[in-house]
Amino acid sequence: MAEQALAASGIDEPVLRQIAVNPPTGRFDFAVTDKEVAFGVQFFIDAPDQPPNEWRVVPMEFIRYEADVALDVESVNIGATTAMAGATEHWPGCVSKGQTVIGSTEGNDLWVVFCDLPEGTVSGWVDAQTGAFTPSQAPPAIVTAIATQTS
Repeated sequence: MAEQALAASGIDEPVLRQIAVNPPTGRFDFAVTDKEVAFGVQFFIDAPDQPPNEWRVVPMEFIRYEADVALDVESVNIGATTAMAGATEHWPGCVSKGQTVIGSTEGNDLWVVFCDLPEGTVSGWVDAQTGAFTPSQAPPAIVTAIATQTS
């Protein structure tokens, strides 16, 4: 799908910046920019077999990527399921919330994984080449409700 996203971007010399996976929904998204990071698009895909002409395409208004950071899909040896396994081994009972693989200026692509525990959402990093897991030292995050339905 990454190659399809690059081709569908319509950008001269496109650069893949990020892939996100949402296991509960089965959705994916890809972020693609030009080399200078002046223009970009994001593709939102509902299922792996969804044809590219049905992907939702959103132009990026605020690009947060650096020009020297690109995601090298060829060097990603660890898939989303394996990446999440590090978190579920470290935090037994955590429920996968999502994973994102990102490039690095150091050349080591990383998965950022998130999962939910009764105490809140926890996260960690997985080396996309070796599978080594590093848990975040931050305490679980609790998302507070910002609005409730009254009727």
